[in-house]
Amino acid sequence: MTSAILVFLSGCQLSTFFVDKQVKEVYELLDAFYYKPLDFKLKDVSDLEDLFSRLDEPYTYIYEANTRTIEKEEAYDGLGITISDTKEGLLVSSINLDATFEEKIYVYDVITKVNGQALEGLSFTEKQAVLTGKLGDQFDLEILRGTERINITLMIKEIPMKSTTYRYDEKSKIGYIDINRFSNLTATQFTEALQSMESLGLEGLIIDVRDNGGGYLVSVVQIIQLFLSGSEPFLYMVRAYDNRITEYKPYQANTLKDYPVSLLINENSASASEVLAQALNIGIDAPLIGNTTYGKDVYQVSYRLNTFTNETYLNMTQGYWLTKNNESVSGGIKPTIEYTKDDLVSLGFPSYLETFKKEDSSDNLIVYQHLLNEYDNTLEDINHFSTFDELTYDKLKVYQEANGLSATGELDLLTMFSLIDLYHQYLKDPAKDELLNLAYLEMGRLNAN
Repeated sequence: MTSAILVFLSGCQLSTFFVDKQVKEVYELLDAFYYKPLDFKLKDVSDLEDLFSRLDEPYTYIYEANTRTIEKEEAYDGLGITISDTKEGLLVSSINLDATFEEKIYVYDVITKVNGQALEGLSFTEKQAVLTGKLGDQFDLEILRGTERINITLMIKEIPMKSTTYRYDEKSKIGYIDINRFSNLTATQFTEALQSMESLGLEGLIIDVRDNGGGYLVSVVQIIQLFLSGSEPFLYMVRAYDNRITEYKPYQANTLKDYPVSLLINENSASASEVLAQALNIGIDAPLIGNTTYGKDVYQVSYRLNTFTNETYLNMTQGYWLTKNNESVSGGIKPTIEYTKDDLVSLGFPSYLETFKKEDSSDNLIVYQHLLNEYDNTLEDINHFSTFDELTYDKLKVYQEANGLSATGELDLLTMFSLIDLYHQYLKDPAKDELLNLAYLEMGRLNAN
């Protein structure tokens, strides 16, 4: 008997190819439980890739167990990098900054060979298999970095991956909890962090769900229930195929917190993050600080697939959710306090695709110009972002001379690598997070009132 086993609000994708009996199983599940009627018949479908392309939405896909971020616990065995497919091999699309590496690896590195085997011409699944192993396994990699090919070695290690981190400022008595995903352990960790800070006299709480794409429904519901009281539902989940509505309510006997709460949001805050933000904003008037959220108002359920060799699931969009006011978040949740200035934390990872010199113009310059402003305050700040002006040239030479680089005044690959290392340091420094600093100021204002 087919049954739904997981309900979560998130979005990630893994595409692959399967045989007809598998297409039939997936089609029949979609035909029975998908959130809207299918506008095509099974006989029209050639393979799974064709089937999913007909759905025209990114949240319904097939995945193998324990391959998604939200399924990972507080640590996992891996290389500490996220990869995506590219013609030459595997593109490093992100790096776990809490991981330790014997040799440096950067976002936008392209892995072209693994243990001497060229990756070009292989399928994405085949490329992934070459990098699969057990704890302690080593991989000798050829990397295409900019225009250079280099060799490095990576090892499968235990990689930390906490879904929540927190800190408490003893002077202001303001606490900060960052939630990067809603995993099975997130609510427990959040509760423990909150109780720890409350025992120290917590007088204000900042919850950070920037760049949090969602996760398990049960986790976000349990967190919301820590803050709300009463008998009115704060969330409605609408199962589309039979129009079943499930209500989620606070614990009626809850005592409301005696301190203010605010949330940091951005354009990548989605699904469960939006549930949390909207519920606390409506329920306890928690200010939302940042930028308009993603606007994902649908939810997914996982079904075990029986015709696949490995433990495989269909992640299916099955319905949508509504706020306490019976409203959809389609189009995103607007912040109470909008933050429009770009800072290092809000900018994307620097890329090193080309050398830049005076009078060049490129959006890829912007993050480097911000880094130079942060590094050196002896000169006026660069303001003409994306243009390599005289001030950028002067600041760049100051940086190169101070860091043992050839002081050419050109943003060459070696200088870019050095600035990217600096960028990694700054990402870990709360003082560089202007939006977080704004949230602390707002929390001080709330406490004063």
